Amino acid sequence: MMSWRPVWWIASIASAALWAGCTTAHIGEGRGQVTNVAGSEAVTVLLNYMGLEGRTVEEEIVGCIRAVIRKVHPELRVIPADEFRRIAFPDLAPEAAPRSPQYLGMLLDNAVFRERIAPLNIRYLVAIGGDTRVETAGGAVAQPLPYSVSPSGGVFFGAWVWDRKTRLIATILDLKQSREATEVSASAEGTAWLVVIQGLPLGAPAFTETNACAALGDKVARFLATAPRDQ
Repeated sequence: MMSWRPVWWIASIASAALWAGCTTAHIGEGRGQVTNVAGSEAVTVLLNYMGLEGRTVEEEIVGCIRAVIRKVHPELRVIPADEFRRIAFPDLAPEAAPRSPQYLGMLLDNAVFRERIAPLNIRYLVAIGGDTRVETAGGAVAQPLPYSVSPSGGVFFGAWVWDRKTRLIATILDLKQSREATEVSASAEGTAWLVVIQGLPLGAPAFTETNACAALGDKVARFLATAPRDQ
């Protein structure tokens, strides 16, 4: 069985930090670089998704990317997504504010929009999207046994395996040049498994969202280090 799930629906699996998963991610290099964002210019990072559950998951997905940017560029101002939305769309609830890079890109030449966000002095807006593909295999069986062998009347055994592939995409808009600057992506894959014998579970998750997020943060940070200040 194979299914596609939005990243934000399953990112919470990363909280099971006591389990050891099997995950590989494509993570670039580039620590300790100097940002080419000039002077007091800032960046903002938000989740490219509209929905009630997106607010909490945005803190996880966007938070990890923001953490990588700050680690690489500690002096760079990173405007919180909610602050950007509050200034840019004061008449809309945070859940209703536009998040799509396509729609936000259309607003870059809008005089009212630009006047609203001018005090933030944002050079780059980074919109994060993506998904996780999950392929499931396994099942459970219950085998009846004689009372002399099993007082409970039987034995239950279940085993499941989830092959997970996560891909995250960052669309970076240059607010100074009023255009899309670039698009970068990162991916991670891993296998999660669970075995249950008579109600006793044993398993391990695969932290594909967490690892893909760290890899994408690295790529965004490298872009900020290499992009010309004036294009």
